[in-house]
Amino acid sequence: MTTIPITKIQILADKATGHPIFYAHSDDRDHKPEFMVEKVGLHVLLQSKQTLFKLKANPQTKSRVDIYMSIQNARELGRELVKVASSEAAPEWSASTANPGLAPKGVMKLPEIIWSKCGPFLKAGARVRTGLVLKKTNGYVYVELEYPDASHIKMKEYEVHTVFHLI
Repeated sequence: MTTIPITKIQILADKATGHPIFYAHSDDRDHKPEFMVEKVGLHVLLQSKQTLFKLKANPQTKSRVDIYMSIQNARELGRELVKVASSEAAPEWSASTANPGLAPKGVMKLPEIIWSKCGPFLKAGARVRTGLVLKKTNGYVYVELEYPDASHIKMKEYEVHTVFHLI
């Protein structure tokens, strides 16, 4: 099993669940967000076993998992996914028409989206020891290349942002 470091993983449940936002950032002490890639039967499994999270107040109305990583780590993850899948014949993903900038929530400026693609997943989920369980089958994952706004504190260069919608 290969491990790929990532910058941040964030688990967001609809605020009606009463759960906070769980997040782990590689800059935070004792946090080491990463993905493990392996093949299980005919399927490729991409998982994170992050055990330490910080908590934030939750204004979210959608359940999802957000993953942020450098371009270098995204390329490394892509190469590993191709290797484990034993195929380079992946289907072409569609350009996404989602535009979060049209309805921003909060005071922080959103990053510039350079490009955005979406593709299907068979099964995705998140589980936290507090009892939060999110899962979805036959959903869509969105992958965006983003550039930070000058006001951003943590994001300072291009990042790949991946979103699994679990609603």
